[in-house]
Amino acid sequence: SAVVDSIAIPSVTHTAVAGVISTTKTSNTTTYAPNGTIIYTLEISNDGDGFAESIPVIDNIGAIQTTLVGGGTGNAFVAGWTISASTDGTGTTSGSFANGANLNTTVAIAPGGSVTYTITGTVVSNAIGTISNSATVNGIAVPPVNHTAIAGVVSATKTSNTTTYAPNGTIIYTL
Repeated sequence: SAVVDSIAIPSVTHTAVAGVISTTKTSNTTTYAPNGTIIYTLEISNDGDGFAESIPVIDNIGAIQTTLVGGGTGNAFVAGWTISASTDGTGTTSGSFANGANLNTTVAIAPGGSVTYTITGTVVSNAIGTISNSATVNGIAVPPVNHTAIAGVVSATKTSNTTTYAPNGTIIYTL
């Protein structure tokens, strides 16, 4: 009869390949007019070979401040901005991204996939300062997109009530 000794077989651990997240934030303009519209696009892509899961995405559009006419500061956008999400078919979003609320959600993206958020806001009527919007994806700040106010155009016309004058006469100027 044969005797078989027990043989210890070592365990093998496999680790999933992680996703590699990249982000791009752009807007439709670099300048704005009071009551004008700014459209931000935030694209989150998975450039890795593994699945990217539970990636937090935050854009606090309601907290963006700018200089207002008169020198004070206040909200840059009128309440009621819109937020929409789209995917290339390989990503999902969950969490909060309701119109008029800050973007605070998570994404899951397959390798080679992406999720895109579009935020459309109306600038307050008395804004005159720089508007700077950033976002945070997976705890990393996305470089801000900055906007400057379009300078107002002032024109003046000066007229008088006459084209000739007499000594000690009166000329009326209107500005």
